[in-house]
Amino acid sequence: MAKTALKGMRVSCIFETKAILPPDAPDSWDLPYFNLVVEGTTDLAPHALLKQLKSIERELGRNFGAPRWAPRVIDLDILAWDDKILADDTLQIPHPELMNRPFLLSLMASLDPVWRYPISGFPYSHLTLAEILYRFPPPMETHKCFMPVPQMMGIVNITPDSFSDGRKYLQAEKAVEHIQELTNHGAAIIDLGAQSTRPGATPISPDEEWQRLKPVLDLLQHTFERRPANPKISLDTFYPEVIEKALQHFPIDWINDVQGGKNESLLQTVADTTCKIVLTHSLTIPASSSTVLPFDTNPTTHLCEWADKKIHQLHRLGISKERIILDPGIGFGKSPYQSLELLRNIDALKTFGCEVLVGHSRKSFLKTVTMAADRDLETLGISHHLLKKKIDYLRVHNVEAHQRSFTALAFVEGIEL
Repeated sequence: MAKTALKGMRVSCIFETKAILPPDAPDSWDLPYFNLVVEGTTDLAPHALLKQLKSIERELGRNFGAPRWAPRVIDLDILAWDDKILADDTLQIPHPELMNRPFLLSLMASLDPVWRYPISGFPYSHLTLAEILYRFPPPMETHKCFMPVPQMMGIVNITPDSFSDGRKYLQAEKAVEHIQELTNHGAAIIDLGAQSTRPGATPISPDEEWQRLKPVLDLLQHTFERRPANPKISLDTFYPEVIEKALQHFPIDWINDVQGGKNESLLQTVADTTCKIVLTHSLTIPASSSTVLPFDTNPTTHLCEWADKKIHQLHRLGISKERIILDPGIGFGKSPYQSLELLRNIDALKTFGCEVLVGHSRKSFLKTVTMAADRDLETLGISHHLLKKKIDYLRVHNVEAHQRSFTALAFVEGIEL
C-alpha cells in the first residue's frame, strides 16, 4: 500500500531517541523510539494520503484505542508538503510539533536541506532547514543511528573452531551478551550457529549441536522476556531434528540452511512452520577449497539456474517466495574470482522475486585484495557495493562499523527505495 501512496521514495537513516512523555506517564511507557523520514511524490490529496497512512498503521497492528502518549508499534505523520499550509480538525501541515522535534528537522535536512518553513510569524519563518539548524542549533542529543536497509544479520558462532571467532561464545552467558551487543549496534537478525562450516571442519552430530545450542536458547528466552523489542533469531543448521527441538524451546524466525535445500526432510520440517528459510548455494559442507564451480561455467548463470530450480522445489512443498531468502554462498564452492564475479552481478538474484542475503564478512576470498588478518575494512567496501545493489540482508561480524558507515552515507545521499 505504501508503494501506491508515495513514488520515488528516499528515506533517511534511523535515529533512536528517548520517548517524549507527559509528567505522569507510567514507567512502562519509557521506551526508545525509532524515527525516520520519507520523501516522495504523490498524486493523492493530503487527506487521502493521511487516510492511506492510517490504513498502513492499522495493518501493522497499531492500537488506536490506546492513550495518546502510550508506546505504539508505528506512528506515521505528514510533516511537510512543499510550501503548503493546511489546518483543520484532522490534519495540520506543516506538522504542529515539527519545530519542537530537532531530530526530525535533522533527518529532513539530510534529504532536503533547502525546504523552507512556510508559516509566518516565527524567527525561523521562510528559512531553509539548513539555515534553521545553523542559526538555531538544537541542544546536543545522544542518539543511535541505524540504516533501515539493508538489514544487518549479526553472527554468533557457538563453536570452538570457527575461523573468525571460534571459542569466544561457547558459554551461554558470553553468547547472549554478544547477541545483546550486536542488537544494540543495530542487528535486526541474529544468526546462531553451533556447527563450523569452515574448510577442514569436522562435522558434529545433531545431538552435539543441540547440546551447544540449548543453553544459549534457554538463556536467550529468559533475556528476551525482559526486553520490549528483540531481533529476529535465525538458526544456522542443516539438521531437521535440531530445528524441531529448537522450535519447542524458542520462537525461531529463520532457518539458515547452508546446504541449500539438499535435505528434503529439512525442507518439509520448515514447510510445516512459519519460518523463513535462507537457501545458501554450496557444493560441499564443510566448504572445501578443492571443490569449486567448473571454470568454464559462468557462475552467475549457474547460480540463477540453481535458484530457479530451488524456488520451484520449495513451492511444491508449500513454501512461498515470501518465505525464501537466497544466499549466493560466497566462499562455498567458489574460487575467489568466482565469488567476486557473483558479487559484481548479485542483482541477478533479485529478479526471482525473493529476498537476497549475502554473507561475505571476513571470508578468505578477500585475500585477493588484502593480507590483513581481520578483513573488516575490505568487508565494508564490499558491503557498500551491496548497498548500491539494494540487497535485503547482509550477514556480517562487525555490525557497528556497518551502521556507522552506512548512516554517514545516508546523510550524504539518502536511501532510494
